[in-house]
Amino acid sequence: MKNIQIFNLLAIFLPIILLLLNIFIDGFYLLATFSLILTGLVQIVLAICVYKDYNSNHHLKLYFILVAVFFTLWFATWEVYLMMLPISLAFYFTYILHFTLKPKKHENA
Repeated sequence: MKNIQIFNLLAIFLPIILLLLNIFIDGFYLLATFSLILTGLVQIVLAICVYKDYNSNHHLKLYFILVAVFFTLWFATWEVYLMMLPISLAFYFTYILHFTLKPKKHENA
């Protein structure tokens, strides 16, 4: 679980770091934008991996429902407010990993 949490944090901070690098070197803004897509993909894969062990967690179920709603709305309509949902989902998944999931007994700290 600890490795998943660390990998998730790396995926979250990658776009932020690239955006901050854009202050000093032009051209990182586009990379930061594309890394947001990578962050979403990483989080969906991590959520599937975590769901195998914690399939009764209501927060994970809600996360998957919200991801499905996002992609449904994304293909159905294009609204500016819709772009706030991926960032919210990223932070919600981080909240789930760090605060709602209890380590399994067979896991080491």
